[in-house]
Amino acid sequence: MKTRVIIITVLLLLFNGFAKSEEDHPGNISNPKDAFKIYVSPKMYNLMNNWVDHYSTNGQATSIEIISSDEKQINRLAETDEALCIVSDQDVSVYSASDSWKIVVAQDVVVPILNSSHPLKEQFLRTGISMNDFQEILRDAPSNWNKVLNIDTDCPLNLYVSSTPFVMTTLNKLAESGLSKKIKPVDETEIISKVLNDKFAIGFCNLSQLSDGSNLALLQNISILPVDKNGNRKLDYVENIYENLQTFQRGVWIGKYPNVLSSKIYAISKGKPANASEVAFLKWILSDGQKYLASSGFSDLVYAERLSQLSKFDSPDNLASVPVKSTSGIMSIFLIILVVFITIGIILDMVFRRARKPLKPKYILSTDSFFNQQSVTIPKGVYFDKTHAWVFMRRNGQVKIGIDDFMMHVTGEISKIDMKSSGTRIMKGEILFSIISKGRLLNFYSPISGTIVEHNVKLKSNPLLISSSPYSDGWIYNIQPLNWGLEMQYLSLAEKYAFWITNEFSRLKEFFTSALRNDSPELAHVVLQDGGSLKNNVLADMNPKIWEDFQTQFIDVSK
Repeated sequence: MKTRVIIITVLLLLFNGFAKSEEDHPGNISNPKDAFKIYVSPKMYNLMNNWVDHYSTNGQATSIEIISSDEKQINRLAETDEALCIVSDQDVSVYSASDSWKIVVAQDVVVPILNSSHPLKEQFLRTGISMNDFQEILRDAPSNWNKVLNIDTDCPLNLYVSSTPFVMTTLNKLAESGLSKKIKPVDETEIISKVLNDKFAIGFCNLSQLSDGSNLALLQNISILPVDKNGNRKLDYVENIYENLQTFQRGVWIGKYPNVLSSKIYAISKGKPANASEVAFLKWILSDGQKYLASSGFSDLVYAERLSQLSKFDSPDNLASVPVKSTSGIMSIFLIILVVFITIGIILDMVFRRARKPLKPKYILSTDSFFNQQSVTIPKGVYFDKTHAWVFMRRNGQVKIGIDDFMMHVTGEISKIDMKSSGTRIMKGEILFSIISKGRLLNFYSPISGTIVEHNVKLKSNPLLISSSPYSDGWIYNIQPLNWGLEMQYLSLAEKYAFWITNEFSRLKEFFTSALRNDSPELAHVVLQDGGSLKNNVLADMNPKIWEDFQTQFIDVSK
């Protein structure tokens, strides 16, 4: 094994040296420090100034000239020249000819908000507010909710609207006939405090104003007012993107939020930028530059969307522009022949080693290629938690805990389980154990509070038990419960769990459907063409980033 590693390392070093010599050859690639111009629509000028200032501060010596241009000039430049333009789809008709090139670099989103103590908050979470209701509110500025929602409750409707240009333009467009004259716009620096100080308030502001600074959580005591996009007077499962800020941003990206309330900021050009300085700057915008958007009033892109946009720089036609020395032909042929012979040698070595080594029995996780509700084992008498832990009350008053069969169908083969030691006291909702597969990790949370009496020592030497036999040999802990009578009320028995698991399949498909928006080849097999069953062990071949997203977007939101 060590010999093979050394051989492969030497080959990589040879190729690296060879590639480096090719890169050093002068050709038609422009200098990364070349100066260039960027044409922007007027509303993008401050944003671009902010970006360029920070880009220069971060040690980039490139000289960038920003030129403010109107829609007519930008459309002409994008259609006839190789000019790079940064525009909002609200200000400029984004050039869409077949040979054009464009990427999304930022977004602007208008969000309806309310005080978290609003008397009708629970109703809003169940029904949402339809776009027609929002139109009525903006056109007529009613003083009470009873007419808008057809309810008997006498609840004041106090409306606050941010004065930022994008919010005003968007809401005027939504109202169609214009905003009611009763509406007095509030300065953007005051809109949040107005809503916080009025429990009957709803407001409209930019999404960038709602973050607590970490870009992970909403401001305290502020909630997003859900939008009933399809107007059926209830917030359907697919419309419910309002649980936290990350879920909301992902929902905006995949189209679950009304388009009229959002706008995208594009970089456009007639063709893909060839200037290395332009490419370096755009890649910086999609990475480090995202953290400077909020200070300019815009919202950053979700991680998956950034990757999707960055992938547009790395297509096969890039290879054609790289010059190759004619004198390197002999070296290339020699290296190819060398690699072929060494590869054949390694393969033969592995075959002979395998032939000499006795086969070890292997656990078979599933004989099915796909899984659905019928594939999941749901034993009776067992309680289930929403984070996919199961709980069984033993006769001695202790509870046995493990991970459910659904999650094992998702993750596939487990290589290690991190468990806490006996005697550890654990509270409901705290991390109880972690499963590891090829270096990728998922955390699972305790469904109850109590003290760990023992853990399953067999799992240390044979972690596959958790996959092959999750409800018997694959148990994880015995715990002495602390508040069983209270906490068992939050658990579900088989029948209720079976109904709930149907929604989990829908949520799982939605998670991977949104992941597919990355255009990642590794995800192409996740959802069947007919929208049917998911691939068994669907996470097994995914990269660590998908596992991280699965943790935060699927498991953690159920806590």
